[in-house]
Amino acid sequence: PNEKFDLRRAKAFPSGLYAFYDTNFKRMFPEGTNTKIYNEGKEFMALVCSAQEPLLGTVIEKIIGREAFERVKGKLSLLFPSGSDGRINSTHKSVVDYLVGENETIAKKVVEGRDEPVEPSVDERVCLLSSEMIQAAHVQLCQYCLEVVGLIESE
Repeated sequence: PNEKFDLRRAKAFPSGLYAFYDTNFKRMFPEGTNTKIYNEGKEFMALVCSAQEPLLGTVIEKIIGREAFERVKGKLSLLFPSGSDGRINSTHKSVVDYLVGENETIAKKVVEGRDEPVEPSVDERVCLLSSEMIQAAHVQLCQYCLEVVGLIESE
């Protein structure tokens, strides 16, 4: 609290927005994180990133399951907070861009089917959510909507 900022320690801070996100994802899913929890987190993030508007937490919970939702919602709340209306938002569009590699200058490589946290290097940006994961999230959301309107029965 009474510590002064020292410019000699400036390199301890992330070098940009994507480095900030990398740092936070490493905190949320540190090395050694249970693969099941990490994959549940990716499914949660894929649903939020693929939706056209913030999703109700109850929708995400219904799709990924209550236990999975409870395990990951707290971990992801820094970048995907829940609003007073119960909707899960990304804190900024750049979070989604970071996850899916929308920016071609940073999306040099997509790791498909990775079952552990990704350690992006300074020289190479690694997308945490593959296009297949986003497509699967679209399918899950479509199925949910069809169930809600009664066109298909829930599984």
